[in-house]
Amino acid sequence: MILVCLLSLNVFGQKDVFLTITHKLGANPFAFNQTAQNSVGHSFQITRVDYYISGLIIVHDGGIETPVPNHYILAKGSAPVIDSLGSFNVTNVEGIKFSIGVEAPTNTSDPTVYSLPHPLALQAPSMHWGWSSGYRFVCLEGMSGTSLGTVFQMHGLFDANYFAQTQMAAGMSQNDNIYINLNADYIKAVNGINLNAGPVDHGVDQTDLNVLENFRDGVPPGYFYSE
Repeated sequence: MILVCLLSLNVFGQKDVFLTITHKLGANPFAFNQTAQNSVGHSFQITRVDYYISGLIIVHDGGIETPVPNHYILAKGSAPVIDSLGSFNVTNVEGIKFSIGVEAPTNTSDPTVYSLPHPLALQAPSMHWGWSSGYRFVCLEGMSGTSLGTVFQMHGLFDANYFAQTQMAAGMSQNDNIYINLNADYIKAVNGINLNAGPVDHGVDQTDLNVLENFRDGVPPGYFYSE
């Protein structure tokens, strides 16, 4: 009888948890080729933006941390992220921890062992730099400068630049599902960067690293935030 009760409680407590991310350009919905200004007053338009999310940990029920193992999200452009993290024995979700990129040693594993639509499968355009360096954590490209005629490209990668962050966002319950809803502001991704100089930095730990740091830190309320 005790075993039956425990099993019943465990089943009753299972909830499907979803992470949603709405991409924005400041206060506006994000769209490609839409003009905005960063923190140093440089006008820009984004023509490509893709990034990985991994290392997910759900924070719930008074600070309990439950990992979401072997789970990867590839956020692409303006498409909202609506990702099922799985079913968990949780009641109240308080936040989520994650990193931008792909953790070691998976980062430098063979991408050909995955088939689409798996996020780690080979993508077009490519999100993989090569076995020794691994995946591109972030690809951010666009136009800036005079008459928006200057190309910029920042591709951030490398195990050393895999930064963890915590976003406290109360989960929203709907039926038997819990939704962790975040916004992501692409203006914050290029804050402090001289876009007018046309940086083309692929894995050189310059503006490409600045972008990864902005994804982690941003400017309050940060790149990722909840409303």
